[in-house]
Amino acid sequence: VDSRDNVKDSIKQTGMIIFDRADQKYYKWTGTVWEETLKEVSIPDSINTVIKSIASLDPAGPGENEPAFKYIYAQAGNYHVWDGNNWVQLAKYSDITTAIAAIEQKIITGIKVNNEAVTPVDGIVNIEIPAQVPSDWNATEGSGVILNKPEIYNKTEIDDKLIELMSKNDIIAHHLHIPLQTGSDFLLKDNNRPYNSKYYIDKINNIRSKINDISISSDVIVGLPNETEEYFQQTIDTIQQAHLSFLHVFPYARKKHTVDYDKKNQVDAKVKKERVGRLTNLSLRLYNNYAGSFVGKTVNVLFEKYEKGINKGHCSQYLNVELACAIDLTNQFVKVEVISVKESTLIARLK
Repeated sequence: VDSRDNVKDSIKQTGMIIFDRADQKYYKWTGTVWEETLKEVSIPDSINTVIKSIASLDPAGPGENEPAFKYIYAQAGNYHVWDGNNWVQLAKYSDITTAIAAIEQKIITGIKVNNEAVTPVDGIVNIEIPAQVPSDWNATEGSGVILNKPEIYNKTEIDDKLIELMSKNDIIAHHLHIPLQTGSDFLLKDNNRPYNSKYYIDKINNIRSKINDISISSDVIVGLPNETEEYFQQTIDTIQQAHLSFLHVFPYARKKHTVDYDKKNQVDAKVKKERVGRLTNLSLRLYNNYAGSFVGKTVNVLFEKYEKGINKGHCSQYLNVELACAIDLTNQFVKVEVISVKESTLIARLK
């Protein structure tokens, strides 16, 4: 139906199930009200690709070698996900689709170098996962659509084997973008993130211990519901302790039909704007400090364009590089020496 509010009383029957296209959820008529439901709705085969049957729910989780972030676990007719600390039951159909959306953001489909597939290592898999069920999908007929998702790297996929692969292959750039979202442990838990600030910092430090010149950037959301000045300062502290190279900063945008929409303690727009400014300035300082560490060092640059006698490109660490030269080096890899930093750009000369 277009909206459950438009269902005529004459056709309502206790126990009947509808799919409300207005909010993309299933509802059962209890006799007095529409109640969001899951149990009576068949799960399409496409969604079953991320549902895994499990005999019992171990309080310790699905197991050390189990990629929990890739599955919804079915046990005794109920559906659960592991949030890193506890089993969370998915009581409604919308819980299932929300969990699938989260899984989509954590799946990677492999690594490609120069458009050629590299043999996957443990933790990097080729996998197909479903899109959200289309609004015209019938609860008793047909199935959802299977889509290949693009390469998205999240903290749960970056293990020692991936870092070893990067450290031994010069064709893989020394840059990772690992979303933090927030550095407040309270807000991370409140937003169902499967890690805390210590885990994130330890992960970054471990990566840097094996690839010491690596650039690691991150996404940060400012102004999540319940974000106090104290929690915001914890985010700043986490970023600084992780020694990130630069940030992508986003103000939290309140969206209808999301869990956070109805939360109390929404952050004022002016406060969000001010905090975005503070993190943007911090990002610029981080970038310039990191870029300055390359002065006097040799970097490998892929030059992408040539303008007015200046070759412009990026080095393996995703830093801007400029080289004054009479020769157009576009589409060439060239090793250059960094002599200075100007306006966040590495100024280089030929060795």
